[in-house]
Amino acid sequence: MLLVAITPEITLPDEPRRIAMLLDAGFDAIHIRKPGISDDDMRRYLEKLPPRLLPGITLGDCLHLAQEYDAGGVHLNSRCPSAPESFKGRVSRSCHCREEVMEAAAMSYVFLSPIFDSISKQGYKAAFPLQQLRMIALEAPVAVVGLGGVTARNMPLLREAGLSGAAFLGYLFATDIEQMKQRIKLITNNI
Repeated sequence: MLLVAITPEITLPDEPRRIAMLLDAGFDAIHIRKPGISDDDMRRYLEKLPPRLLPGITLGDCLHLAQEYDAGGVHLNSRCPSAPESFKGRVSRSCHCREEVMEAAAMSYVFLSPIFDSISKQGYKAAFPLQQLRMIALEAPVAVVGLGGVTARNMPLLREAGLSGAAFLGYLFATDIEQMKQRIKLITNNI
């Protein structure tokens, strides 16, 4: 099962440490999501990370810096709708319905959300019954990673639905470092 974490929009003081913990624990990718960040600020952010971690990093903003910093992936969105020319790493995007998943065959994987009621976005409610998730997972031309309210406790439901992975934001980053360590253990024990 793919394990992906997504950083909060506002950078935490200990974020580089948290990213290292996640990748060292076996997470496949950490998505750096910082809407509106400048190139200079993204460079400073990336330079705070040990170079050994950069292959596990996926940029959601300033995608053109992915090659310069040897980031392992880019995540497409409305701000950055296409991968940099000649980029060879992981390419992902977010989907919110079956049709978007079916159109994403060229991606390395896609996020499908919201699977459960969101932890980080108030009022963002689960949108897919289990049977619909099963159908999407069966028909998808790409790996589907569940996002939205995902916790260690509900990871088995993602597996039961046939999804390829789990993505975490609020469950990991809306906690202190000690609670995050405990939650990482629960997650990695659940794969």
